[in-house]
Amino acid sequence: GKDQTTTATKDDNGTWSIVGEGTVVDGVITLPKNKVKGGEVVTAIVTDKGGVAEDDKKQLTSDPGTLTLEETKADKVETLGGLAPVDIKKWVGDDIDWKKGVKAKDDAKKDEVAELLKGAKFEDVTEEKRSTTKEGDFTGKVKVTFDDDSEIIVEKQMLYVSNLVTSEKRENTPDDALVVEFKLGEGTKVDNTGSG
Repeated sequence: GKDQTTTATKDDNGTWSIVGEGTVVDGVITLPKNKVKGGEVVTAIVTDKGGVAEDDKKQLTSDPGTLTLEETKADKVETLGGLAPVDIKKWVGDDIDWKKGVKAKDDAKKDEVAELLKGAKFEDVTEEKRSTTKEGDFTGKVKVTFDDDSEIIVEKQMLYVSNLVTSEKRENTPDDALVVEFKLGEGTKVDNTGSG
């Protein structure tokens, strides 16, 4: 990314202030996770207000210190094109494997992405948690937490839940759904006269 500068300053009262990205507490600057990506270098320079003696007011500046951030598994997946939502179709009462709700966006990179997903945890992080307790169409978010604790949230993942028996054909039923049609056989009569 482009170079950015964050400056933290301690005033004569000992209060810290910051200009730029991040926060400062007791001289420690914390940069937002989404502003620094893996593989990028963070450089820090410290300037003090002078020496130890009262009459020494010459400012001192340190040599630059650098930290290269490791590229996380989430960074690597994003570099490979990221993750896309996949519709999940379930019956009422079925268990949900949220891992089936995401896939590699770039089909050509799916094997590399699958390798990075090994050991990851998948969970529904929709504000109102989704389940298969009732029929309906539910849009939500799946959080993928990699084994290095980096994460990606996949938006707009659909969960379609169908009742086991219904009198109408539902568009997004699970793949093992059966449509059964009852027809009168030869020699069968319908008695519409009512029963007595």
